[in-house]
Amino acid sequence: MKKQSIYIFLLFFIGLGFILSQMSAKNQQKLSGHTQANPEIAGEISLIRIGYCPTMQRYLSQFENERFSFSLYPNSAFALQALWVQEVDAVLIGRRAAQDELPGGILERQLQEGYTLVGLVYQEVPYSSLRAMTVYTDVDVKIARELLPEETEVQFVQSFDTGIIQNFSSLEVALISWEDYEGSLQLIVPMDGDKKVINFRTPFLYFYSEIEHELPLEFIN
Repeated sequence: MKKQSIYIFLLFFIGLGFILSQMSAKNQQKLSGHTQANPEIAGEISLIRIGYCPTMQRYLSQFENERFSFSLYPNSAFALQALWVQEVDAVLIGRRAAQDELPGGILERQLQEGYTLVGLVYQEVPYSSLRAMTVYTDVDVKIARELLPEETEVQFVQSFDTGIIQNFSSLEVALISWEDYEGSLQLIVPMDGDKKVINFRTPFLYFYSEIEHELPLEFIN
């Protein structure tokens, strides 16, 4: 009888130990899951990943904060592809994206006023070649003269109709504001060697709507 009581007593303690170990494991699992879903609880900071193209390097100071990390891409198209596959959370590029370049749920902010050239077909041209072109524009005379080579023939009009572009020759282009640019228009991209002339680029920020409140969206003067 005494041996039987000792045996029952041992079984009780073994069973109790097993139950306590299971409860402890479950609590650890819950704690671990909670920490993974909320990394900041463990003192970690979830970085917002921003991709950018080379002409946007000078605007990165707008995002100088420990919450941001940056990735350089060869051009706007590569940066937008990275946004598609969620390799980054936002991209800062020097032109307005076409609708078919953007995944769903993406917002756009133009961060600074700017101007671009458009023409009959997309071209990358040496900046110096603008001297031999005729430029039609309704932008301020002073701005146009600052952007273009001195020898460029500029035709100033009261109001520019983009419909006339279809009648342009290869030596005729239009200077318009980025606010007036539409995806159907063909960019004329002035180049300085193998680099785009930054005076014809302006910062456009594209980002997933979920992080809108985390980004500096003020217009840059």
